[in-house]
Amino acid sequence: MVALFFGENMSEKDLLVELKRVLNDYLGSVNGTETIFIATLDGHLLLERSRDEYPLEQVAPMAGSVLGISEALASQLLQQKLQDNIIIMEKNILGLLKINDKEDSLFLGILCDRLVNLGKMLTFGKLTIKDINNILEEQELV
Repeated sequence: MVALFFGENMSEKDLLVELKRVLNDYLGSVNGTETIFIATLDGHLLLERSRDEYPLEQVAPMAGSVLGISEALASQLLQQKLQDNIIIMEKNILGLLKINDKEDSLFLGILCDRLVNLGKMLTFGKLTIKDINNILEEQELV
């Protein structure tokens, strides 16, 4: 699955450096963010930046399933397109945002402290997706 990232214009290493930079920018911009990751809807964790250890290899497949179910609910039952999925827990908030890549197979996961500014989390999440899409577009992957 990681192969879907790699085009001819940028080396694998350069692409990963650019994507890590974008994820690090998010971590530095939104206080209370604990981890941010890119995964495929079928559950493959591609890249993550974290302040602590999290079982993201287990989280990514479940998060992809949640997004798939949410998309089906929005589409089939409500005739709408899913924008984001926000899971609010006791201590944390997990944002699942579609990246809208060429194959429509990637999403951005953001785990934050429960007291995060939710508007800031979503706004910077959308800006991060825009940056990711710009990088992928340069590689003709969007």
